[in-house]
Amino acid sequence: KSKDSFRFKCLLCLPKTNYIAAYRNSPSNLRKHIEFEGKTSFGMSVFNLSNAIMGSGILGLSYAMSNTGIIMFLFLLICIAILSSYSIHLLLKSAGVVGIRAYEQLGKRAFGHLGKILAAVVITMHNIGEITLIYWAI
Repeated sequence: KSKDSFRFKCLLCLPKTNYIAAYRNSPSNLRKHIEFEGKTSFGMSVFNLSNAIMGSGILGLSYAMSNTGIIMFLFLLICIAILSSYSIHLLLKSAGVVGIRAYEQLGKRAFGHLGKILAAVVITMHNIGEITLIYWAI
């Protein structure tokens, strides 16, 4: 690996004051981790959501409509919209009650560590499925 990738890992894992010192000194300093608090704005969240929806959605929607026809496509699109709205409603409701803002945290709170892992696996499989469909459609 190059020195730049090593330095990048150091910058992500270390407190601000020890970046360069740990890079030049012993690797034992690399074991330090810092936790980041969420400091995102509403605008950044909207941009991220829009990017995710438009990025994979635009490519997949045209392909789905060409294979299912207009009537079935509209029916499936409405079903997915209802399920997505309900999912977001549940996540926002749980965020208001107990302060949970992510599906993994919700899974951990409801079902323990296994719930967190299951939520992460489902999200990962969903993303892999989207990537596969987009690659296959192109």
